[in-house]
Amino acid sequence: MSSLVPARIVRKATIRKYFPKARKPSRPPKPDVTCAINKRAKQAQNVQREPKLRKQIIFKEIREILDVNKMVTAFHYNDGITSAEWEELRYILRQKGITMKIVPNKLTQKSLEDTPYVNMQPLFVSSTGIFYSQEPSTVTDMIKILSKFPKIEILGGKFENRLLAKSGILDYAQLPSIDVLRSQFCQLLIQTASRTSSLLGGNQARLSSLLTQHLKEKS
Repeated sequence: MSSLVPARIVRKATIRKYFPKARKPSRPPKPDVTCAINKRAKQAQNVQREPKLRKQIIFKEIREILDVNKMVTAFHYNDGITSAEWEELRYILRQKGITMKIVPNKLTQKSLEDTPYVNMQPLFVSSTGIFYSQEPSTVTDMIKILSKFPKIEILGGKFENRLLAKSGILDYAQLPSIDVLRSQFCQLLIQTASRTSSLLGGNQARLSSLLTQHLKEKS
């Protein structure tokens, strides 16, 4: 006589055959914490290097401006000046061979250290910039142009190897140009030569007259 299989066992066998148990999904691999930390550290270093590199470039540029150009003038500008006024001023100055640049104060002060122009440091404490040119004579054009822009004020600067305050720059701008000075010098030489020639000619004529009179008296 065959023994009966319990219903509970039959039910489990049926479920396993027709309804197999779903496999658990495999877990993703754990992230490499060390790699992520190194990546973040590199990103932070790059972020820190960019401003430092930019400062080095600006520092070098300001030094080069001071060394190459014979005229470098610091100026203060009013925050109310518009972008249109800036563009107009840049264009007019460029036509006269003058370049304008807005500079950061701290970097400019640092770039002036250990240079003959260290005394210009107090000029860069507010909203400041510089005008520069390789020709000092352009200062006359600069003063005329800035007279139409009252929101910009000259503070001081360097001309050749000399440092000048605002009053010195204004006096320098009133000096005649090199061409005018050359013309005046040539006129002075011509006048001197003409006067010398007339003096010598007059003496010769007087001597000749005296000799003629002396001969007449003897005869």
